[in-house]
Amino acid sequence: MLSSIMLVLKELWKRVTRCDDIYDVLFPLHLATKPFAISPHSMIMDHLKKRKYSVSILGSCYSLVSIMLFTAYYVFAVEERNRISYQETNKITNAIDAYQLYGAVIVMILAVVLNGLRQNTLIEAVSKIDDIDAEFAHNRISIEYKTSRNYIAVYVYCIQLLFIGLEYMNCSMFLRQIFTLSDMCLLMCYLPLLVNGFVECQFIIYLLLLRQRFSIINHELECLSNVVLIGGKGVNRLITLRRMHEDLCISSRMINETFALQILIIIGNTFVSFTTHAYYCFDGFVRISLEEPDKNVYNTATTAAWTLFKLLQLFAVTFVCTSLTNEANSAKNFIYKIDRSRNQNISAQITIFSKQIIHWDFKICAFGFFNLDLTLFYSAVASATAYLFILLQLDIANRQPENTIIQ
Repeated sequence: MLSSIMLVLKELWKRVTRCDDIYDVLFPLHLATKPFAISPHSMIMDHLKKRKYSVSILGSCYSLVSIMLFTAYYVFAVEERNRISYQETNKITNAIDAYQLYGAVIVMILAVVLNGLRQNTLIEAVSKIDDIDAEFAHNRISIEYKTSRNYIAVYVYCIQLLFIGLEYMNCSMFLRQIFTLSDMCLLMCYLPLLVNGFVECQFIIYLLLLRQRFSIINHELECLSNVVLIGGKGVNRLITLRRMHEDLCISSRMINETFALQILIIIGNTFVSFTTHAYYCFDGFVRISLEEPDKNVYNTATTAAWTLFKLLQLFAVTFVCTSLTNEANSAKNFIYKIDRSRNQNISAQITIFSKQIIHWDFKICAFGFFNLDLTLFYSAVASATAYLFILLQLDIANRQPENTIIQ
């Protein structure tokens, strides 16, 4: 009996630790996000005995019921919190507090619903990446699956620990006087923060996996540029790489379509959160520097940490998108280095490949509103700075006596 149990456990451990394809690489991400209804519900074997993600009616019902129950709980928790700890402040602070209370949960609900509606596109994109990996293997091009999975596992669980630390700071800042609400805060604040973070995490991980494969193609093209291609073998190699590059572009477009609206909403929420936290942080520093009675160093430090986190959140998305775009478009830099003088067919394939890259005009965008790149990050920081000064001027005006304002 004991030996049978050990054999079963050993076989189970092999299945968990194996890393043979894209689905094994995505296992840590799928395991972390599946309970929150933002990833495919299950995995099946198709008629070709290949694994693939799938959706189910039961999973869709689980997503719908989870959203309804959490929304009802959240409304109750907010009302209970306001009943116990409501404080009247100026209009700007009231508006910011209302946004902080309801903004994250609204974004979470939209993200879960939109992820559910776009599951089929995501499944098709992952299946296409799996086919590309099979083509890599057929052409004896290796991919470090295990390393990728380890990086994903570390990234996913570090994100969870980071959110726990930030939310603890947030709860201790706002609820340290109300011990009865500390349990509510976990679901009120931590769950929306975690779900929104996981959606962004999914988007970043899929883009990094695509970037890895574009990098492999560029490496193969660089190797071809260092040798003299003679005969049909070199032509076939170029055709294969060109087709895989196009398939990766198609997969990238599918991933972009899957997360486009979610990322647009999350970036908007991140921008507003960054601006409001920066406002609170600057206001706290002013109170500390002026030695005002209501100064609070801990609250100011906590707000500064949240401001930095929101800034890094925006930077991570734009940096990864820029990196992927540059990697996809840099293929033309290598194909032009291939010697085309000895073979007219190679010259023709180089021309076709270069035109393909130009016509694709590879880029990642947020639902067509703007491109996701570092230019967006710089513009967001500049805009947030301008809005911050406007908020501070309004706050200064609100603090002045009424008769001074009238005069």
